[in-house]
Amino acid sequence: MPTGIKLISILNILLSLVFTFNQFFMERAALSYPFASYINLISASALILITLIILLRLAPFISFVRAIIYVIALVLGLQILLTIKYLFSVYGMLTIAVDALVIFYLIGVRGYLTSEHAACYFTRQN
Repeated sequence: MPTGIKLISILNILLSLVFTFNQFFMERAALSYPFASYINLISASALILITLIILLRLAPFISFVRAIIYVIALVLGLQILLTIKYLFSVYGMLTIAVDALVIFYLIGVRGYLTSEHAACYFTRQN
């Protein structure tokens, strides 16, 4: 298994845990806003789905993974816009920073999955 695939899998699982903990924190701190729980749950479940598709080498679903990545990036952009009112709190700054980093990470994952190195991983028969 290539190192890039291992790194993407590990980071996707860790980021899904971050979104899950963010969901629990928002419920306990009563910092909820409309669609907040859905955004975190969609992001966490989509990252786990991407990880499963990559680890199971489901080559026909790679174009679906790209679509999922676009959806996650758009949803996280929506979360950044919804979190603007909390900008001057520690929670708001952390949420915006993490969401922006995840968006850049997802753009990199999409680029890696379109590379020849990843194509060799998905077409290799073991």
